[in-house]
Amino acid sequence: MKAVCKLTITFFIFSFFIIFIPHVNAEETVKIIVKYNESDEVVRTQSSNISNFDVIETTMSDKNSVIKELENSPNVEYVEEDAPVYLMSSGTTNDPEFKKQEGYLSELSTTDGWNTYEPADEIVVAVLDTGVDLDHPDLKENLVKGINLHSKGTSPQDTDGHGTHVAGLIGAATDNNIGIASISRGLKIMPIKVMNGNVGQMSTVVEGIEYAINHGVDIINLSLGSYNNLKSMSDVIDKASENGVLVVAAAGNDNLNKVIYPAAYESTIAVGSTKTGTDEKGDFSNFSKDVDINTPGTDIYSTWVDGYNYSTGTSMSSAIVSSAAGMVMQHARFLEAEQVADILISSANPIEDLNELGAGRLNVLGAVNSIKKRNRLYGENSVETAIAVSQKGWPELIEKEVVLDGDKIKGKFAIMASGLTFPDSLAASPLSTYLDAPILLQQRNTLSDANTAELERLGVTHVVIVGGNGAVSNRIEEQLVEKEINTIRLSGKDRYETSVAINDAIPFATNKAMIASGENFPDALSIAPYAGKMHTPVLFVQKNKVPTGVASYLRDNNIAESYIIGGEGVIKDSTVQSLGIPSSRISGKDRYETNYRVIKRFSDSNLEHIYIATGTNFPDALVGGALAAKKHSPIMLTHPNKILPGVAEELTYLKNRGARQYNILGGYGAISVELAWGLDHKFLY
Repeated sequence: MKAVCKLTITFFIFSFFIIFIPHVNAEETVKIIVKYNESDEVVRTQSSNISNFDVIETTMSDKNSVIKELENSPNVEYVEEDAPVYLMSSGTTNDPEFKKQEGYLSELSTTDGWNTYEPADEIVVAVLDTGVDLDHPDLKENLVKGINLHSKGTSPQDTDGHGTHVAGLIGAATDNNIGIASISRGLKIMPIKVMNGNVGQMSTVVEGIEYAINHGVDIINLSLGSYNNLKSMSDVIDKASENGVLVVAAAGNDNLNKVIYPAAYESTIAVGSTKTGTDEKGDFSNFSKDVDINTPGTDIYSTWVDGYNYSTGTSMSSAIVSSAAGMVMQHARFLEAEQVADILISSANPIEDLNELGAGRLNVLGAVNSIKKRNRLYGENSVETAIAVSQKGWPELIEKEVVLDGDKIKGKFAIMASGLTFPDSLAASPLSTYLDAPILLQQRNTLSDANTAELERLGVTHVVIVGGNGAVSNRIEEQLVEKEINTIRLSGKDRYETSVAINDAIPFATNKAMIASGENFPDALSIAPYAGKMHTPVLFVQKNKVPTGVASYLRDNNIAESYIIGGEGVIKDSTVQSLGIPSSRISGKDRYETNYRVIKRFSDSNLEHIYIATGTNFPDALVGGALAAKKHSPIMLTHPNKILPGVAEELTYLKNRGARQYNILGGYGAISVELAWGLDHKFLY
């Protein structure tokens, strides 16, 4: 549908877009919650925000024995069987007109999004339009004081209907037994009347945007625009961006390959329309590379003056996106405006052949989920986190011929280590690089279904098990053999001898070694990517002692130089001296500063990607060293809940070295959602 008015006379005029059966033999399973001793070094999963909890799944027949085994472990504080929990929301509403909205809302996965939505703050959206029906029963409880800039001194009452329609899509009260629902389920609307009918002036809109900024709104919706690019509009949009206000604007309704202003500005979200119920562009919608996202825009039902009505246009699509933006902000108030825009755009569902309508169709569920999942490699436990890392780094395996432990072997390799303690998997980073193999983790005495599926996906012919029977049980080795997968075990009587066994198996061509604490994991994690990349052995020592096997390895392999990772708090000077070879210590006042210095010492001059991991005792990052080595990327350690000054400096350093992409290793217990987005903002913006 064309815009009602398309005038081009010299004073500025808006083209205002009104257009407008269960398996019988399957054994029932049960989940068991385990709480570990807080002071213990056993590595925990991120399955709870409290770091010392884990969840283990077992069969009903094994339940009692598993519980007894866990209760007898000195590392476990208590064990209890899981219990069901029920949602208190149906994902629908009691609004009587909701049926008339279900079509387009279902296209946007709205009700699924509601089931994961937890509004935590009050968000205000300024609606610059024809005003709002101030007494509308679906809106009046959500209105805050606004202004009429079109006819100053009078109320911003809508007499046209368009502004009320837009306001309802953005923030109509939901579950109030009245009228319609909104994606946001209701947020605060600031009515700013800048037009009366279809035509208005740029100056009024500029004034309205300034008013909104100065009165602390979070989002500005502009379901209006012009093909005239005035500097005043550009400047006030820049001011909004500088003040952290998100601007959402309609792309235009003239079916042209261009976008109107202000939607065309880079800092706004430009919204186009599809034909509701289809993957086709709306007949009226403008389109171009400047469009960011789209939603259904034909026959959209919403509030109207004294009632409800259908309307069509990019005005409607803009309002729908503003509502979703408000929902994201209410769910996670710590997000910056540009991050909200990025979440909405990056989580959109692509529509084939509609690349000039932006990234795709708004996906409400995807947007809410993206708040937690964005750029994370993680699973429900350390086993599944390792699989996520494997899938990221190894979409497929290449058959290799290698010499391992003195034998020539040809095949596709994977490494398997314990998911409960850290040393074996961190010492295995050079082995991973040598074999070009992912590291998978095991927590139990039987091969997990998830690991079985990953081995099958990769077509693995050989699994190298690192650690003894206490780390990865003989039963798992037997199960691998039953699946016709060859096994090679590299182990010693303890973590120190296991690191020696791993290194002995690899034909290194170096006279250097990395020395890290075998009693604390952060320093070993910091050096793991570089040990893999540089094909250099990682050896573990105690704070006050060099284990006999490590000393023998250094002597037998003619190691002439070592790098000591960490300060005297983890490896004493006397221990370093007893190595009997020249050694360089790389350390800082704590694990985070040590990590930073390791990165500065060993990183390439040009970085593109980094991995971010917790500096506390979680298993999520254990396999990250192998992936980081493969990608020639560093691992940056961070506190799980706050940005430390040194870490902020490290982010700036990495950014200045060219890093523009990142992944977080682990779930929300390892690195909190709020911290993740704080790091995102410092790193990318």
